[in-house]
Amino acid sequence: MSAAPRVNGSTGPSRSSGTKTCRCTRTVFDGPDVDGEHVVWSFLRDLIADGVDGPAGMGDVQFYPHLSGRICLTLSAPEGELTLMCLRRELVDFVEDTYFRVPRGAEQVDVDVDAELFLLIQREGSL
Repeated sequence: MSAAPRVNGSTGPSRSSGTKTCRCTRTVFDGPDVDGEHVVWSFLRDLIADGVDGPAGMGDVQFYPHLSGRICLTLSAPEGELTLMCLRRELVDFVEDTYFRVPRGAEQVDVDVDAELFLLIQREGSL
């Protein structure tokens, strides 16, 4: 039986090229997936904020309150599903900190959509 995945880290607000970015949270799990790569999940901080008070998210990433008072995060992939639980207060503190560092609406998105779409199409074509 293999060990349960261990969260390597999550990043909240970050600075990139001198600009503020904080729309997305990234979580990396130690240990390779079936392809030998680290598993990285990214999702908007607004999704986390919404999941503190009620179910939020559709598909692969879902947040929802648990009867224990904790918040569940369920990550789904073709290889399986993982549900993590965290203390509501810690999650609220994390989200509030991201909004303190980069207020809603002050985010700058530095994404070349055309380049990202090209890479996605290339990757899908190689599968």
